[in-house]
Amino acid sequence: MENTETAFAFTNNAQHQLIGIIHHPAEIMSQAGLLIVVGGPQYRIGAHRQYVHLARHCAKQGIPVMRFDYQGVGDSTGVYPGFEHVAPDIHQAIDEFITRVPEMKSVAIWGLCEGASAILLGGADHKAASHIILANPWVRSESGLAKAYVKHYYFDRLLTTEFWQKIFSGKLNIKAAISGLFSNIK
Repeated sequence: MENTETAFAFTNNAQHQLIGIIHHPAEIMSQAGLLIVVGGPQYRIGAHRQYVHLARHCAKQGIPVMRFDYQGVGDSTGVYPGFEHVAPDIHQAIDEFITRVPEMKSVAIWGLCEGASAILLGGADHKAASHIILANPWVRSESGLAKAYVKHYYFDRLLTTEFWQKIFSGKLNIKAAISGLFSNIK
């Protein structure tokens, strides 16, 4: 028997059709399967087919793998709710994966960028989730935004003609500019 790849559709809690693909190894050598959770504007194939390559490699090692599209992504129906709200789709995918590969006892969840963040925001809160693998989780915080301003905005601003024209013409509110800089450094 050879490894197989089976495409299928399943329904999420909002009654939208989600598309998934299971890579079923010829011989299962692991009690845990791998669920790939995509990130950003990606869908189940991934940039440069990275998720396909990862899934096929794992299947060759005897690990069942499932790739899927959230609601509103790729070929799945509905509107994408943002990574903060896809945990129910991840849970539904885990349920579908276990139903289709009953030999598994648990599921490791792998996510990239927004997919990694979605796992942290509830995707891993499933009784069958045994491991999480996070690659470059996306995080936005006030302190992170402030650091980005300090690192990229203020230095670049010093190099613009407009900035120096404002200084020499007296149109720059120096007190406000310094206050803004120090509030971002905190």
